[in-house]
Amino acid sequence: NHSVNELLPLLIMVDSSKVATSYMVYQIIEGEILTVDMDSRIFSETEMAQPSITRESLGIAYCLRKNEVFIRVHPRKTILFTDCSSLIFLSRASSHNMKYYEMSLFLSSFARLDIVSFPAKNMFLCDLGSRLFFDYTFKR
Repeated sequence: NHSVNELLPLLIMVDSSKVATSYMVYQIIEGEILTVDMDSRIFSETEMAQPSITRESLGIAYCLRKNEVFIRVHPRKTILFTDCSSLIFLSRASSHNMKYYEMSLFLSSFARLDIVSFPAKNMFLCDLGSRLFFDYTFKR
């Protein structure tokens, strides 16, 4: 991990699979990807049973909560790359479901956060992190 360069934006990738979620907070400095923070976690059995849209939202919330201080005090923009379908659903469902409404309020509380749709095939580092647990989870 490296210290955050306040002159550059923070970049975040989040990906969730059926069994886990993974994120990477990074900056690109002189053409190199420098990791600020990276983590993954296995979903609970209840979370694994949720639709993929819910698991993606859980992954975003996990990442933002773990890095909330970094993101809120960073003077530049933070760009979060994820599968946009979960966010489209979130905006539609927030008027019908309290959990999604709270998530949508939480996301809107980040003044300099932009959420961008990014093709899943390009999220290789987070994709790897969210799938590391397949064998472990299904062999228990």
